[in-house]
Amino acid sequence: MNPFTNSLFATRLVYAAIFIVFSFVIGELIHRRGRAVVHHAFGADTAAALSLSALLHIGWYLLCAGLLLWNFGVGGGYDWYKPPTLERQISDVCVRLGVSIFVVGFLHSLNIIAISLFHREKKT
Repeated sequence: MNPFTNSLFATRLVYAAIFIVFSFVIGELIHRRGRAVVHHAFGADTAAALSLSALLHIGWYLLCAGLLLWNFGVGGGYDWYKPPTLERQISDVCVRLGVSIFVVGFLHSLNIIAISLFHREKKT
């Protein structure tokens, strides 16, 4: 078997392991802390608050799963004629994690802004 293929697979496995742990730990933390924000925004409408909280939770994991699968399909930053080095593999994992965390954080921020705007409009 080609060592180049093995190193690409190992790099992706390292990325997947780190990102899966990140997704579950941060996802559960956001879900627990975010329920209070959603309930506050919806006031007495508990059913809507619970539904939105569940949908946001599902959306988080769908987004993380999509990013994980997309990163598995995207080619590594390796040149076919140069042997992969540990430095390049670490760099590849860092880039994949950085982009994934940035995307998740950015979209989560948009959710917070949307809930905040909804709460402001509801107050007036």
